[in-house]
Amino acid sequence: MNNKTYEDLKYNLLKEKISEFCSSNLGKQAILNSMPSNDFNAVSNKLLETKEAIEMLKATNDIPLGGLHDISYSISQLEKGYILQADSLQIISDFLRSCRKLSTFMQSYSFIAPTISSYSNSMMNLDFIEEEISRCIQNGKVSNQASKSLAKIRRLVQHEEDRIKGTLNQLLGNNNIKKYLQENFISERSEHFTLCVKSEFQSKIQGSIIEKSQSGSAVFIEPTKVQKHSHLRNQYLIEESEEEYKIISYLSNLLYEDLKNIYINIECMKTYDMLFAKAKYALSENACIPQINKSQYVNIIDAYHPLIKPFKPLSIQLGESFKCLIITGPNAGGKTVALKTLGLLCLAVQSGFPVMVNPNSSFCIFQNILTDIGDSQSIENALSTFSGHIQNIASFTPNLCKNSLLLLDEIGSGTDPRIGAALAISILHHFYLNNALVFASTHYGEIKEFAEKHVDFENARMCFDKKTLSPLYILEIGHAGNSEAFWICERMNISKAIIKNTKNYLSGNVDYSILPNKVLSNKENINPISNQIKIDYSKGDAVKLFNNKKAIVFNEANQFGNVKVYVDNNFKEIHYNKLTLIAKACDLYPLNYDLDQLFSAYSDRKLEHDINRGSKKALKKIYKYNKKKQIKPD
Repeated sequence: MNNKTYEDLKYNLLKEKISEFCSSNLGKQAILNSMPSNDFNAVSNKLLETKEAIEMLKATNDIPLGGLHDISYSISQLEKGYILQADSLQIISDFLRSCRKLSTFMQSYSFIAPTISSYSNSMMNLDFIEEEISRCIQNGKVSNQASKSLAKIRRLVQHEEDRIKGTLNQLLGNNNIKKYLQENFISERSEHFTLCVKSEFQSKIQGSIIEKSQSGSAVFIEPTKVQKHSHLRNQYLIEESEEEYKIISYLSNLLYEDLKNIYINIECMKTYDMLFAKAKYALSENACIPQINKSQYVNIIDAYHPLIKPFKPLSIQLGESFKCLIITGPNAGGKTVALKTLGLLCLAVQSGFPVMVNPNSSFCIFQNILTDIGDSQSIENALSTFSGHIQNIASFTPNLCKNSLLLLDEIGSGTDPRIGAALAISILHHFYLNNALVFASTHYGEIKEFAEKHVDFENARMCFDKKTLSPLYILEIGHAGNSEAFWICERMNISKAIIKNTKNYLSGNVDYSILPNKVLSNKENINPISNQIKIDYSKGDAVKLFNNKKAIVFNEANQFGNVKVYVDNNFKEIHYNKLTLIAKACDLYPLNYDLDQLFSAYSDRKLEHDINRGSKKALKKIYKYNKKKQIKPD
């Protein structure tokens, strides 16, 4: 497999779709990191796992995956020697609780899913750590139950806070103090309990200024009467922090000592989250686990593309009765979707994913799936569509092996149709000789004919709704399809004259004599009603070619509309609609003028004249020429 195959077939989009059914980022990453296997036993085991997960989900929809979190980052921090915060410790406790519950659950359903249930046997019992964290950490904070010392310190902190608030409330109720206050309540600022006093009266309240308001209109003062209790409170708070640190250090150390077992549990939970995500996807999409075979054939019955809806089922056979399937039909008829459906389902099966097919469908395990789908044009590499396709196909050869599947869309397109068809046939036959299975789409009739004659090639067609101009997504094997171009043109209201002339061109039944002139002389009057004006060129007429070169007409137009002209001392045949009349011969030369002399050089005309009058000099010149060429005179 290569990245282009995954991109062409949207394999990563399918993985993203399935990963949405995961309960945690653990399982999601496991699915996103999944890759197709080309080992039969590995694929068989993956499919068995998924099948058992589906059966368990059908039996009970209450899989205990609640509280499952990705604790990988926290565990990596522990591994580096960091002390975890209380909230991180509680998340790990929740994770360990999920491990315990799921392990018990899987063992109770071993009669339904013996294979995947056995994985829970490797999960380590970390009940003590789970219980210790639950005892010490509650609601993301260290609880009073963590230690007697912590509970005592917190009682002392609360006692001092109560004494501070009592004193401040007395001050708030004092009418002599009230008039100096900006607000009539206690404010906590920088771990100090304060009164909000108007700036101009700050000297009236004895105490320390803790903060000033942003506007500067008020100051927050801690009165002298509470400073002793505030100092005691802050000391107790420091002791509280130290005791909390001891507790989370103790819990972190417990986890550190069991890191190996925790990693084992993480891998098991990751596997279970991934498996049950596949199962949830299967039940959501009515997907199943198909059969697989060790022979090189696929027989897919009633298959649905997992990313394209609404979509009717396809049935595709390849590799048993024939090795190469050539699919034809109209544009937008579903040929490309058929290729992508086969390719994506094969990737899904080899990844252990459930697929939307009839359970009796059978897939083989491909060593490689290679695709040439879509426009391979590249601006960066200056490649045309044809060049891009050829470059891509050329890269297949080093990767070809016996169990290869090739998906080729519009093979041979983008160049001269005759060359493209011949090249496509050669490519298909080359891959066939290399024992690859090939599924290709085309419009070329030559490929259809080749497939009809070759014993290991077969034609197929996509059915097309002529009323709605939409694909039916029904693949009929054994029949070649038509492009339906004329039918589509008629439905799109293309001129009937265009369609009629197109059919004439195809049949070769074209009367060129009735074709209108493309360019008329400036001296001609154009009839605005009719475009069927025709210019008759005569010998000696001066004309201008399409490249602006001037020429002289030698012969009038033949039955094909070609006019023989004299240009650059040579005779050429040019179609009359590519000529522009400059002047007629009758307007250029006197009556009875010898027009032949227009088409030969002066020296040639003089020699001919001397021969006719019997000039010895001319005869001697001819004799020398013949002797030089070793031609004896008669």
